[in-house]
Amino acid sequence: MRRLLSSMASSSRIVFSQTERAPGVINFAIGTPGPDLIPKKAIDAAFTSAISENQDPLMYQYALSEGTSPFRKSLAKFLTEQNFSYEGGAVQEENLSATFGNSLGLVTVSKLFAKPGDIVVVEDPTYFLAGKMFQDQGLRCVRVGVDEHGLKVDDLEGWLSSTTVRPSLLYSIPRHHNPTSRCLSQDRGDKLIALAEKYGFKIVFDDPYSLLTYSQNVAPPQTRITEHVISLGSFSKILTPGLRLGWMIGGPKTIEKIGTDGALNSGGGPAGVLTEAVRRLIDNGSLNLHLEMLRKELGERHKVLEQAFEEEFGPGVASCRPALGGYFTYASFKEASVTPGFTTAGLRQHCVDTNAGVLFMPVANCAVADPIAEGEGGFGLVPGLVRAR
Repeated sequence: MRRLLSSMASSSRIVFSQTERAPGVINFAIGTPGPDLIPKKAIDAAFTSAISENQDPLMYQYALSEGTSPFRKSLAKFLTEQNFSYEGGAVQEENLSATFGNSLGLVTVSKLFAKPGDIVVVEDPTYFLAGKMFQDQGLRCVRVGVDEHGLKVDDLEGWLSSTTVRPSLLYSIPRHHNPTSRCLSQDRGDKLIALAEKYGFKIVFDDPYSLLTYSQNVAPPQTRITEHVISLGSFSKILTPGLRLGWMIGGPKTIEKIGTDGALNSGGGPAGVLTEAVRRLIDNGSLNLHLEMLRKELGERHKVLEQAFEEEFGPGVASCRPALGGYFTYASFKEASVTPGFTTAGLRQHCVDTNAGVLFMPVANCAVADPIAEGEGGFGLVPGLVRAR
């Protein structure tokens, strides 16, 4: 496990940089909007407005850990309009806390709702740095597989019923999963919540992609949010990662407990000028307009990607899984079929070769723990293997 995580961390510094890239290199290894998809003018205008119209010097003081009331009210209304709910009703201000993005939100949840030595159930494969974050908190990972309907909840139930060990947390990316692009089915989501209620663990839904559904034919189910669920969302994927702003949806008691975190008590939450600028983007409709454009553009790019796979590799050599939304697609290759002598090991090396022109993420890097799932024939985020022309 340490060897895998160390390798992943090293690779992330070289290949998965969010801001730096070698000239001429296309980086498909991370899920982030390209520079042309960042609404710079709207963001600039929102900050200018927030600063020029502000009369309160407290906006530049330490911020409330949960975010200002106006920001959370606007965010609650926006999320409710986007079909989020809490216990079947509208998301309310008391169901929300501002975060510094999903990664730090996940760390905060891990600190407050688990203790070192506790178990967290993690999807396998999953976001390639999730295991490192749990390890840093002293948590032990138990992995449960993913198929075309998301987390294998029946397998989870079988394990829970066969042991006296009880997890504190379960971590899942429910919609447009990284790296498989799958969505958790409604039936499985409901059963998962029932298991959380029965066995007493918190479900942590890492859910930054559900607002990026671009399929016009099939909409992914919206997972329920209850007192046993914490849902993490982020403006990193729908505006820009540089804002370092996200949100957490949970029950009032959960949100209250988040406010007890020592680091948040000391340093406060996201800056007031930041949350005020984003509130204005929500209230003036700029965020909704941008989301419409972003969904359309990502959908069109995915279609181009599917077509390129077919043209470049031919039938029976590689397949690109259709996706309903988000930033990730999933491709499968026959062994040594990319080029003569190009093996699985070679494919993995290609992902960190900046001379190759295109970077991508092998799904083996997304394994929760050693041994890496060698039987998995697909490789995540392989849009990078489309040859540059």
